[in-house]
Amino acid sequence: MVLDQYLVVKDYDVLDVLEGKCVAIYGAGTDGKLFYQKYQSLLQLDYFIAKEKPCEAGAVPTYFVEEAINLAGDRKIVVCSRKYAPEMIEILEGYGLKGGSDFWVWDSDYTINVKQYIEHNQGHIRKSTGENVVLVPVEGCHDGTAIIYSYFAPFFAEETQAKIVGFIRQGGNRFESVIYPSVADVYRSFGMEELIRLPETGMRDEKIDGIYQEIIEQIKTMDDWESIVIDGVECGISFLRDYLRKYELSFDPHNPYIHECLIDAIKTVLFWNDYFQSHCVKILILWDGVHNESYLRDIAINHGVKTYIIHPWGVHHATTNFHFGQSFPFLNRFFDELTEDEKKVGLEWAEKSIQKMLSGKNGEFLSWRDDNNVFHYKTGELNLPPKDKVRVLICPHIFNEDQWCNGQQLCGNNYISWLQFVGEIADKTDYDWYIKLHPDEAERGNAFISDFVRMHDQIKTLPKEISPFDLKEAGFDYALTIAGSIGHEYPLLGINVIHAGNHPHIAFDFTITPKSKSEYEEILLNIQEYSALEYREDIYKYYCIHYLYEKGNDFSEDIRAAFPEVNFYKRDAENTIYMDYLTAYSDEKTIQIREMIRNVIDQLDAWRPDQLYKNRKEKISRLLQSVE
Repeated sequence: MVLDQYLVVKDYDVLDVLEGKCVAIYGAGTDGKLFYQKYQSLLQLDYFIAKEKPCEAGAVPTYFVEEAINLAGDRKIVVCSRKYAPEMIEILEGYGLKGGSDFWVWDSDYTINVKQYIEHNQGHIRKSTGENVVLVPVEGCHDGTAIIYSYFAPFFAEETQAKIVGFIRQGGNRFESVIYPSVADVYRSFGMEELIRLPETGMRDEKIDGIYQEIIEQIKTMDDWESIVIDGVECGISFLRDYLRKYELSFDPHNPYIHECLIDAIKTVLFWNDYFQSHCVKILILWDGVHNESYLRDIAINHGVKTYIIHPWGVHHATTNFHFGQSFPFLNRFFDELTEDEKKVGLEWAEKSIQKMLSGKNGEFLSWRDDNNVFHYKTGELNLPPKDKVRVLICPHIFNEDQWCNGQQLCGNNYISWLQFVGEIADKTDYDWYIKLHPDEAERGNAFISDFVRMHDQIKTLPKEISPFDLKEAGFDYALTIAGSIGHEYPLLGINVIHAGNHPHIAFDFTITPKSKSEYEEILLNIQEYSALEYREDIYKYYCIHYLYEKGNDFSEDIRAAFPEVNFYKRDAENTIYMDYLTAYSDEKTIQIREMIRNVIDQLDAWRPDQLYKNRKEKISRLLQSVE
């Protein structure tokens, strides 16, 4: 949803609009607390309005909606919620209140820094000269991506004589981003002439219902979803990535949430198919090219449109059913292509890095958690009964992440079908079966794993924080994953890992990698006959090439290097990231950035998965220093 300007009070306008007025804060969450903390000494803030629970931010009372509206009188209401603002607006309007006079929505991001960045861009804006289109994604946050798009989108527009058109990245489903004026105006400031709004959630017509019924009749198992076609677009894998990432999980292939996802997918595909047929799109920029964006990605590629994934942490040339594992089968060969000196230095670095990992210390690629890495020391909490049979551990992936990020899988190309298959094998075998919750899984995924365990009594659950040292001491022989990092972690301790799809280690022999579902079944049914631990030394080769030298289909480091003054991880209430950029701006720097863009695009267009692309020397030097 795009918020209309008249509903919004920009942060830098708050005092001008509300000073001298009695104010109620609608929203008891993070944004409401932030507004209170920021303006408690500058405005008369009388109370909070909450839907369910009181706000704990300050000394003013909290009232629930109905009683707060009755108390409002001449008070002005400020809606403070990035996510739920549309729902809250609807409630207030239902009581007869008018946006822009009785209430406003606080655009907390529309700070003076954003205002100055917009004014700067407007002095350099270029209007389009033709009917061609460059599409660029718009999402409701200020993480610095817009700074990058402010160069790429005009660059593409000039190259193709096109106008810049924005689209809401999550548009068309109930997870849609709320686009505030602070975001929309930033995009307009570098030339966006239109912001596309996809059909709203819940909207259906006869054509949508007809496609829906035709697909539903084809579905008998979860695997069947992989083959669905919507309006001529083969989008089964995209659909499964979308469903598993965001909607409620179930083993039932006809659960109501997957049906809801289907309706959203049909609306999205129909909309974009029609758009590409009626508009001359020359370039499509995507944020990550998966989930809701993946339908648009494949439609664009089918229409011959050059499609790029561009954001501060990933710059790729998109392909149909895009994933990050295209180069994995060639990593061993890439290692052989290194110079002898590179191999020597890289292997020494890999050994030091791995020893650092085994010692329980965080490293460059070991953990994004603050407490400790995957190899934290033994907890002593794994009190299993004495071992009397082969012990197997199932290691599920995170459902809140992309389900197909590494490419082809052996079981229905989705995590649910894999778990179903492994559960069936567990029912047939006399092994000691366990499953370990992923330490970074959300409650949605944990609840789903609990359902899985209830369906298979012989599979027992382990605590999520258990260390691999605990697992080894408890006598685990095998661990199952689709493409997880345990493939190069657990063999270090003598635990065999069996994969079920394309994975980063596939070019090496230190894990067990079946080539088909039938071979996978054969291995699992006769698991003790298989081992790959004799090749553990190759983990150093893998670690060296994958983490130190090879960058694959990702040129984001070139982008970040062009903006050394911008910390793209930086998020603060005043959006100072824009001021950091403006402080370092110069016309000469702009020329250099445009040259960088041309170089990156040329490399992306020529990219091949079987060719070694090395990291920048600066990154290699930094990584080498990280273990000293």
